[in-house]
Amino acid sequence: MSLVLGLSVTTRDIRGELVDGATGEGDHLDRAVLDAAGIQDYLATLPADEELAAVGLTWTPDAESDAIKVREALDVYGGGAPVVAVREVEATEALARGIAEMTGHDFLVVCIVEPDAAVVATVDGYHVAVEQIDRMDAATLIERVCAVVRSARPSPDAVFVLGSEDSEELIEALQEETDRPVVTATEADFAMTRGAALASALLASQPATEPAKPRFSRVQLLASALGVASVAFVTSVSVVLASHGLPRVSETEPEPVAASAPLARPAPPPPSVDAVRAMARKPFALMNVPAPQAPAPAPAAPPPAPEPAAPANVAPVLPPAYLPPPAVPPPQPPRLRDRILDKIPIIGRFR
Repeated sequence: MSLVLGLSVTTRDIRGELVDGATGEGDHLDRAVLDAAGIQDYLATLPADEELAAVGLTWTPDAESDAIKVREALDVYGGGAPVVAVREVEATEALARGIAEMTGHDFLVVCIVEPDAAVVATVDGYHVAVEQIDRMDAATLIERVCAVVRSARPSPDAVFVLGSEDSEELIEALQEETDRPVVTATEADFAMTRGAALASALLASQPATEPAKPRFSRVQLLASALGVASVAFVTSVSVVLASHGLPRVSETEPEPVAASAPLARPAPPPPSVDAVRAMARKPFALMNVPAPQAPAPAPAAPPPAPEPAAPANVAPVLPPAYLPPPAVPPPQPPRLRDRILDKIPIIGRFR
């Protein structure tokens, strides 16, 4: 026979419920209220000849440290059963679905009140909306739960108030808020424990899904093939170069090149015609004009060397232009006075 164990941990206590059947929907076989120090003894009393199909563990946010101790004890005394960590929201959703199936209501509200928090689930056919309410005070809790019931449209078929916390004030406020029946039960303090058992049995019964194999498109396959071909080509080229070696640089010294003969510098050009004319305006300036010199013969070039080219843009050598000597003015004839004096010798004495 298969069994399912549900455990709920709060700051006040730990509650355990052993349920008959592998689905968590059977009758309870054992219920216990204990603390963190007695969890090992409780697990040791579980029937050893029965198969434990799943263990559901849920806890409130403030009781996380005690939940860790319970989890460590399950690793030792759990008998190898799969331990499923169930959140309060998941446990409340599983319990609300179970109540809807059992009562036949399609639209209802389930509220589970625990010492540290409260969870409200609204079932509308196959859809379940769950809201977690952090406990502040009784007035805040009543206001939040009544707001959920008030916003449910159409009006729910019934409202279930469960949990291990005293909820008399909440039940009275809900009865004034709605004309629908507000239901509670004497065993409502194990509601979160049964929800953990239902959720763990559901999760443990699901087969493990294998990871999907990666699928490659044609483009990805072609790109992979090109990448492999490129790697193979580079590898083959590297092997060929390594086997044959790289070409070595020639170690022979370069032959010296024969130095060419120095180029002959051309003779300076004679003064231009304008310069000669300018000097002619001054007396004896032509005497200082240097005579044109014949260019020196170029040295014979060696046979293999080509004849040096004539320098570009060199003006041709022209002989100096002939200039006639300056004209001497003719003597002026004697004046009339001088001729008269020459004719009278006596007057010439007094000059």
